[in-house]
Amino acid sequence: MVLVLQINSLTKITVNVLLHSLSSPDESSLNYEVEFLLYRTWTDERLKYDDAERHKYLNGMSHVDHIWLPNTYIVKHGSLKDPLVDMSLRVYRNGTIVHILRRGISINCQGNLKIFPFDNPKCPFAIESVALEDNEMKLEWAEEQPLGTATSLQSFNAYLIYRDIGECGDLFTWRGKFSCLHILLVFTRDKNYYFSSVFVPGIILVTSAFISFWLDKNVVPARVMIGVTTMLSFCTTTNNFRSSLPVVSNLTALNLWDGVCMFFIYSSLLEFVIVNYLYRKPASPESDSFLCSKCKKRSYSLAIFTIIFEIPQRTLQNSQVNDESQEKEEEVAADKSRFAWIRPYHCNARKLSSKELSFKIENIAKIVFPTLFSIFVFFYFITFAAVLPHNQDNWIIQPNSNAQDARNVI
Repeated sequence: MVLVLQINSLTKITVNVLLHSLSSPDESSLNYEVEFLLYRTWTDERLKYDDAERHKYLNGMSHVDHIWLPNTYIVKHGSLKDPLVDMSLRVYRNGTIVHILRRGISINCQGNLKIFPFDNPKCPFAIESVALEDNEMKLEWAEEQPLGTATSLQSFNAYLIYRDIGECGDLFTWRGKFSCLHILLVFTRDKNYYFSSVFVPGIILVTSAFISFWLDKNVVPARVMIGVTTMLSFCTTTNNFRSSLPVVSNLTALNLWDGVCMFFIYSSLLEFVIVNYLYRKPASPESDSFLCSKCKKRSYSLAIFTIIFEIPQRTLQNSQVNDESQEKEEEVAADKSRFAWIRPYHCNARKLSSKELSFKIENIAKIVFPTLFSIFVFFYFITFAAVLPHNQDNWIIQPNSNAQDARNVI
């Protein structure tokens, strides 16, 4: 004889979940394997008995096929690891039944790839009634320790930082008229792995490219080798790491890091090409002499203007003075004039030679490149490692807009 659920009655099932094992295949995966014990407790008046308190409870495992059991299933995005296993079935004197099941599931979790690897993978799953609607069977969380962890919890590449329970609602349930309870497990990633394999090597390679700024310009093979070697090493490191990542286009934080590091490495190599070209470019004396003669002509005219309006009493005392002395005297008079401030800094403002320009660019690069990269690293980790991970969407499940639109259409 098999007991069935009484019609026209609401059976309440109290649920507890005890996490037993958590694991992930690798650090960058969004697939987590969870093993847990599912405790289901309810009362069946037909199973009351009186044995004069000889036994605390009866073992009903040998009669599991003859006792009504709530039919529930796991709602999740993933797969089942092993079939359902009955661990224990206890029947107490007042008709209370405690049924313990062991279940292992593999969950496809949600991650915020825009801030990867600083995101928190969110793994939701639910327990829902199969055949009985919510007016016949209702699932409820236990008041004491509804979701707990075993004292010997096994964890491999899975770092649980937050857990939440509740009723499903429209976000988790697959069917609206059936009782459902949801569980949310939020994990974090091992940041040390990413710092040791991505960020620290990137910083070392970029700063190694900056070392070439302090090498002599004549050491062409060494500087070219540093630039090319750092670029190839960075590309190799990046490709090896990305081979284990999902092929998606919204890896914003990681793409930004790779792009900026590659930009600084390539810019340092391009800076040496420009500096080396200017350093070895032959000087052009014609342009310098043209500029100086232009400055001199303007200074001569200003000197004559000064002599006419400010020192008319001055006369030439030595008519035998040569032309060079006369030019020098006019320049001195122009410097002492009240109109000297409008006179260009003649001849001293000459055009820099290509060799002098190369030295100037090199000195600027020694300061600008390390400073800009340091500023980028500082704000990058402040934004992606400290600010964005604390946003609410990194801790809760966000509804899928496409699924919501489809539900509204239906």
